[in-house]
Amino acid sequence: APLKVTSFEILYRTFNINCISATLICKTLNNKKANNSRLENVVFISSNISNFGAKALCAYGASKSALDAIMRSLAVELAPKTRVNSILPGAILTEMTEQIFSNDEVKSRMDREYPLGLGNVNDIFNMVDFLLSDQSRWVTGQQFIVDGGRTINITA
Repeated sequence: APLKVTSFEILYRTFNINCISATLICKTLNNKKANNSRLENVVFISSNISNFGAKALCAYGASKSALDAIMRSLAVELAPKTRVNSILPGAILTEMTEQIFSNDEVKSRMDREYPLGLGNVNDIFNMVDFLLSDQSRWVTGQQFIVDGGRTINITA
């Protein structure tokens, strides 16, 4: 929503979905009684917008930035038992974004901005799989940008 139509309700709902719920889920899973101290990894799905500006996305971008701040704090607080990281996807073709990308003008612009093209769910899954594996045993507190090169493409 653009700033002129942003309301307390929009901000509250967006932060509740993207930050508050994630924090409370981690709190519950970290609870010795609830989970027998088995929380070893946390992978938040953030957004590449968390580090950049975008029109009409102030609530979304701010909530994802807050999620990344929570990730960094929890990475320190929960170490060495639990690793905590974030994945920052770019534009992913999903059921939710299908309508956006059905617009030829938007699709054409995105194709120009993403050197490797738009992503799909498996691109994010593969990074989640890596972060949950023992191959990432020495990785915590990091933001992993998985966006087909969008954030380094200053020519678009």
